[in-house]
Amino acid sequence: AELCAGKEVTVEWSERDRYGRILATVTVGQINVNRDLVKTGLAWQFKRYDKSKDLAELEAVARVAKAGLWADSAPVAPWDWRTGGQCRNETPEVRQSGLMQKDWRAR
Repeated sequence: AELCAGKEVTVEWSERDRYGRILATVTVGQINVNRDLVKTGLAWQFKRYDKSKDLAELEAVARVAKAGLWADSAPVAPWDWRTGGQCRNETPEVRQSGLMQKDWRAR
C-alpha cells in the first residue's frame, strides 16, 4: 500500500494466465513494484509465467535474509494456498493432523 496508495501507477501487460487474470508489471514513477515486493519478501516470483533471472535472484536473496514472508518457517505459495490441498511447504505436524494448510494457517 505504501508504494501505490494515492499514486498514479502504470500497469503493463500482454498476457493473461489460464484463469484470465492479467499478468502485469506495475510501476510507480521509476519504481518497479513487482521487483520491490519480491526484493522485500512481500511477494513470490510466479515462475510458471515469469522466467526473469532478476526476480529469481531477488527472491533468493530475500529467502536467505528471511525477509518478509520468508521469516515464516514454512511459507505457503499462493498457488498452493488457493488449491486448499497438499501444499509443498506443509509442515509434518499439519499433514499428521489431517488439517489442510488453509485451516491451519487461519489459527
